[in-house]
Formats: sequence, C-alpha cells, structure tokens
Amino acid sequence: MKKTYKLGGISCQVCVNKIEKKLSKLEGMKEAVVNLSTEKLSVDYDETILKDEAITEIVKKLGYEIEEESDLKDIELDIDGISCQVCVNKIEKKVSKLNGVKSVVVNLANSRGKIVYDSDVIKLSEILEVMQKMGYTGTRHEES
Repeated sequence: MKKTYKLGGISCQVCVNKIEKKLSKLEGMKEAVVNLSTEKLSVDYDETILKDEAITEIVKKLGYEIEEESDLKDIELDIDGISCQVCVNKIEKKVSKLNGVKSVVVNLANSRGKIVYDSDVIKLSEILEVMQKMGYTGTRHEES
C-alpha cells in the first residue's frame, strides 16, 4: 500500500535520514522516502504485516509531527428549507456523522452551510443526497 503523509518539524537532512532509517527497518516496509523540501513522507508497505498506526507512532516518537495526507475539499452551500435552529442542528448532526466529512457549520441567518470533506472517501453528491432525504436542498454557493 502506498501512502503519503505531511510531516512537521523536519529541518535538515539528518531528520530525513533518521526517519527513513527507522521506518525502513520495520517488517513489511518496502520503501520510505522523505522529501525535505515538501516535508512529505511517501511509504510503500505491506498492510497485512504493517499497520499505519505503527508508522505514525514511530515518527511521533522520533519527535516529528505526522498527518496522513488527504484530499480535503471545502465547499459553501446555499441550503433551501432551513427555517429554524432545529433544522440547523439536524443538518449538522446528520451530515457530520457521514464517513469522510470533517466538519459542518450551518448558518441560519443566511441559510448557508460550510462543509469540509475528504473527496477520496465521500462525494459531494452523496452529501447532498442525504440532505435531500431530510428535506433540504443544497446548491453550491456562487459569489455574485
């Protein structure tokens, strides 16, 4: 399995070597490459032998920050059908439970919602479908 992580706290080639050396010793690791200029770690490993928690744990123990890179999208929607705070709470609660949705904030005053989601996990159309089933229509907000 190939994955990319964002790193924090790496400042020199010594950091790079330390991370690569430690990770390459893990059973199941095929390749671990740190790019100092982009502060990213690319790994290729056998997920039947090695779990990603082990990778992140080692990097953290070495004193660096690590976060799996994902394709987060940030969208603002105009939402029709919102009439009260209960509507807002219902939408936020239901949509935030969807796998891949990172955050949902609905504004009653302007009937808009801001949703941050991982497009590798869930599509915008799937989020809109859930809202539709609840009786709300979401459309991409266009600045005029």
